[in-house]
Amino acid sequence: MKNILFISNSFLNNHIIKCIARDNLDCFFEILTSSPFDPEIANIKVIPMHIAWVDEFGYPAVGSMLTYAVENAKKYDFIFTFSNFFQSNTRTSDIKTMVLCPDQQCAKLESDKLFTKNLLRSIGIPTPKSQILDRNFLKEQLDDLGLPVVLKIARSDHRLLSFATNVFSDRNYQKIIPDLLKYTDENMSFFAEDFIAGREVSMHFLCNGAEWIYLGEARDYKKLFNNDQGINTGGIGSYSPATENNSLDRVFDYMNALMKKLNSLGIFYKGIMYLGVITGQDGIPNILEINTRPGYPEFLTIVNRLNTRDLLENFLLAASGKSMKPMKQKSHATVAMMIHHKNYDNTPKYLARQPNIQTVPDNIKVISGDIRLTRGNHWGIVIADADTKEQAADKIYSWIETQDLGDYTTRTDIGYLD
Repeated sequence: MKNILFISNSFLNNHIIKCIARDNLDCFFEILTSSPFDPEIANIKVIPMHIAWVDEFGYPAVGSMLTYAVENAKKYDFIFTFSNFFQSNTRTSDIKTMVLCPDQQCAKLESDKLFTKNLLRSIGIPTPKSQILDRNFLKEQLDDLGLPVVLKIARSDHRLLSFATNVFSDRNYQKIIPDLLKYTDENMSFFAEDFIAGREVSMHFLCNGAEWIYLGEARDYKKLFNNDQGINTGGIGSYSPATENNSLDRVFDYMNALMKKLNSLGIFYKGIMYLGVITGQDGIPNILEINTRPGYPEFLTIVNRLNTRDLLENFLLAASGKSMKPMKQKSHATVAMMIHHKNYDNTPKYLARQPNIQTVPDNIKVISGDIRLTRGNHWGIVIADADTKEQAADKIYSWIETQDLGDYTTRTDIGYLD
């Protein structure tokens, strides 16, 4: 029996591991998590992080997690994590067992968007044009640009996820800029990016240092309100499958070129990578961003369409640098939607009236979160499968109508709006 340690920073990661553990009863999983939960499965042991390991936002202290992994490495056959804040502060060589986690060099692909922009351009991968802005004159510079426009933080960390990318279709940036400046350090820079109209898809890959396999894709709803209006969120809903087949081959070519370039720079990416992809009116897929972790809630809908026994086997192969086995996606559609606060923003809502969930039918999964980590803005997520995304959405919305969500709500077009 393999002993496996998974380091988790969210209730969504916890759910993924429960799915994997359920299909891998010949393995024993210990989960070091800042969001303790009832595993309900005999082959999972939850290791709650000591309160001293967690900051005022509920985020784990990376040094404490690394110390635990290093000191206890001999207990485990395999250690892995999806947490990008752990990646950006960790030398995986310090952990003396098999590890699946992008290292500090790889983490730059997400945390340093200018590095990634220049990297993509250097190998001829289409990405929107951009220009650096002066943080002291953001409003004035945006006034001079045409709308819509995309504003991004050039270099950021996991705590700024909801601010990292902002799409402005009107002058609402005049209200948002004060918050951007308030929650970012003075040494953080911004850049504006050309807006490309279309549906953004999160395409997920598993890499072993030199090669990759495709895990699947999902449509990510970022905007707070129906019809993709309002402020950006960390992710408000998703569905999978979500891509046109004619764009897959081209994006696969991009991945081949990207891995080859990374290797030439001495960067050997091991772990999950996802590309934010949008296809413009010219039919050419553009890479909007690279992320060194799964996207949420997108990855929940992708995992729901995979054989998780095969997925764990590929995690182990990737960690050891061996060739992985192609993953086959199941034919059904999966929809996931966040239950979020009615006044969603970056301010704490710890005293909000929580949803009073009663009966949950077998054909729906409800995953409640830890409001420390979401600051009360997200309560949890609901997932359903069906032959089509519309039918899966119907299941969720029919159930939600029977529940008291308190101070929380959902968008009403997730799974319906392409």
